[in-house]
Amino acid sequence: MKISNAEFKEKCWRDLDKMTFRSKLLRVLSLPITKVLLYFPVTPNQVTFFNILLNFLRLWLFATGNAVNILIGALLLIFSEVLDRVDGGIARCKNIKSMRGSFFDDSFHDFLFLTTFIGIGIGVFVNTGNLIYLYSGFIVGILFVLAQNLFAHRKNILYKKSSDPKKYIYRKLFPKRGLIDHIKQVIYSIFLYLTYILVVMAVLNLWFNILHYYILFYAAYSIFYFCVNFYYLSSFKEDKREN
Repeated sequence: MKISNAEFKEKCWRDLDKMTFRSKLLRVLSLPITKVLLYFPVTPNQVTFFNILLNFLRLWLFATGNAVNILIGALLLIFSEVLDRVDGGIARCKNIKSMRGSFFDDSFHDFLFLTTFIGIGIGVFVNTGNLIYLYSGFIVGILFVLAQNLFAHRKNILYKKSSDPKKYIYRKLFPKRGLIDHIKQVIYSIFLYLTYILVVMAVLNLWFNILHYYILFYAAYSIFYFCVNFYYLSSFKEDKREN
């Protein structure tokens, strides 16, 4: 597909100023890959499906317990986050929208959490023989998937209630409440940046064998994160349509 630089910039660089630093970085990193793939008959769904398959490669890399493999798996995790932006860029440039694409994209995020933490749990168990790490991996993966689905359910409910869905959803999901809001953002950031924390821990793990701290921390955090999400996302008493 031939696309001018101006058109590519219009479709793929828009809204960068409204994004968080993490989202902006991933979008910028995805642009060269998106531009190259536009010259080939590649669809967004194919990119997403390939990304889903990468999850199982990472599962194996983490499960080996080998420090080098774990680092490679962590770097592949960041690559997958970049690819997660590539499929959207291709869809915008080729004007492709599909329900199957949305299904694949949601499935990718679920597989990402499950394969990453279950794989790490298996890998640490292989190295230590302690079942607590194996159980922790399953706990984190399952609770993060459940927490994300709570968010999706609330989003769907609010979408049906509003005449201006996007504005309503994000205003009500992330209200500004001073100190409380900042605390919630810090809590959410621990979840949001778990990939980059994993890369740092995987690098240090080459010398100090500390990955068990990562899985134990996120086991405790995932329980707290799920409970907070369940309490907050299931509360609708403040959600009254504005006339």
